[in-house]
Amino acid sequence: MSVTIVDGAAVDSISPQGYRRGHQQHSVLVQLVRFVLVGGLIATLNTVIFLVARVWWDALPANLVAVILSTAASTELNRRFTFRGARVRGRRLHAQTGIAVLCYAFSSSAVLLVLHLLVTGGTTPAQESVAVSMAGVLAALGRFLVLRNWVFRRSEAVDVGALQNVDVRHPNGVGLDRVLFLTADTGGGHRAAAEAISQALHSRYPGRFVAVVCDPLTGSEAHRLLRRLCRWYGPLTRGAPWLWSVIFHVTNAPVTLWIMRPLVRWLVVVPLVAALDRHRPRVVVSAHPLMVDAAVAARRRSEHHPSLVTVVTDLATAHRTWWHSQVDRTVTPSDELLRAARRAGAANVHGHPLGIPVREQFRSGSPPSEDKATLQAMLGVRPGRFVVLVTAGAEGGRGLEVWVRTIVSGLPEVDVVAVCGRNESLRAELCELAAPAGGRLLVTGYVDTMSDWIRCADLVVTKAGPSIIAEATSVGVPLLLPSHIPGQERGNADITVAAGAARRVRGRRHLIRQIDALRQDAAAMADMRAAATRFGRPHAAIRMAELVADAASTNADASAIAPLRKKAR
Repeated sequence: MSVTIVDGAAVDSISPQGYRRGHQQHSVLVQLVRFVLVGGLIATLNTVIFLVARVWWDALPANLVAVILSTAASTELNRRFTFRGARVRGRRLHAQTGIAVLCYAFSSSAVLLVLHLLVTGGTTPAQESVAVSMAGVLAALGRFLVLRNWVFRRSEAVDVGALQNVDVRHPNGVGLDRVLFLTADTGGGHRAAAEAISQALHSRYPGRFVAVVCDPLTGSEAHRLLRRLCRWYGPLTRGAPWLWSVIFHVTNAPVTLWIMRPLVRWLVVVPLVAALDRHRPRVVVSAHPLMVDAAVAARRRSEHHPSLVTVVTDLATAHRTWWHSQVDRTVTPSDELLRAARRAGAANVHGHPLGIPVREQFRSGSPPSEDKATLQAMLGVRPGRFVVLVTAGAEGGRGLEVWVRTIVSGLPEVDVVAVCGRNESLRAELCELAAPAGGRLLVTGYVDTMSDWIRCADLVVTKAGPSIIAEATSVGVPLLLPSHIPGQERGNADITVAAGAARRVRGRRHLIRQIDALRQDAAAMADMRAAATRFGRPHAAIRMAELVADAASTNADASAIAPLRKKAR
């Protein structure tokens, strides 16, 4: 799980590797009691396994099997119960388990051998029993210390590079109301929404809030199973979108949801509770669907009870995991999802759709023509040319290469900017195409200044992702939409095309015809730019920041009243 404390002004520098989750504050005594309880249970398990194994094997191999299995079970139970879901360090875990097996298997014999060597004249059964018991206690205590201080030790380290932009007047956010943003790097839209609202909080309420951005799914300290599953999102949506569509619709069924929610809860609730107790935020903002139910469960188990706000980052089609009956506010971006939220029984749905939140850099609108030329020259784009920006989201979808090659080969009057996102292999392939294109193709990877690149363009060719649609329309640039990710992006093109801010593209030849027609039709381009400006919601993040501030005030009032109510009882 990754946590980064940032000042709103410096939110662009958020590092997903930044701030590691802190050790959950349990005393040594509490952990020791839990360790003893686990030890009693494991002793019983060891006896049962030994008796079962004796049916087939002699005492020695049966005892060895019982020791190995019970030691492995003991380690896992201690991780989950004694140390409450601590992160597993593989090499240390295996080393500890091997040493423990050897100790448990041979410690009794070694102690008795030493006792016989030390005591002259023979030993009594009472002496042998005491010696073996004391050795067992010391071995167990040693194992407890090894587990606590080495195997399951939680890191308190802070990445200084991630914190170097924190406002020095409020180091670590002391004295400020904290807002915890739950997000994940499955696509770029979830983290972008969190950053946008964080920036808006800073600009709208300077000196009042500090953002804590938390990634329990793909961050450096996320559970290994979740991290591995979530990191398949990019390869699946790029290489096998049909398979992603199957996964989306299967997991969106009520029966599957009934199974999936407890599983996600089990994997992330413990670190979320630790984050709530450590940072004590006034508000928790869920900007990822898998975090909504987990946030509710974490609030139930935590000593701290923040307000819960869900910010939906899909545009026309949303997964059922977005909707929950126990959050304090649900914010939707469109009329379609406003109706869907009410049908699904989501709690406290805000009465008006607010749009997709975009970062501060997108709020200044479309630049005048002279500023656009200056910006193009600064970024290496040739001024005076008709420029098409081609992108396929943060993961760099597979259609991007086809679109770029089609435009470069079919429209010599057009310059192309290809933004490949995190897809480095695609970037390398397109860079080989740039040299023969004679300066007509500029290739880049993931960029933090996407607003400048979009402002340089006359058209954006992209898949129908909600974030890129929101960003392009916020600066008044029209779109051509050749594809979408099946599942959550279904319907996005319909909404944008109906508003006049985009056109659908069906195939390569149609793409060429659409770009060429718009390049030669200034009136049509002006109409699409005006429609894009009307459709865009550049100030959505400001409106959401106001809702978050209101939720923080409500939570502060409730926190002040709670002790008075308790005293009155």
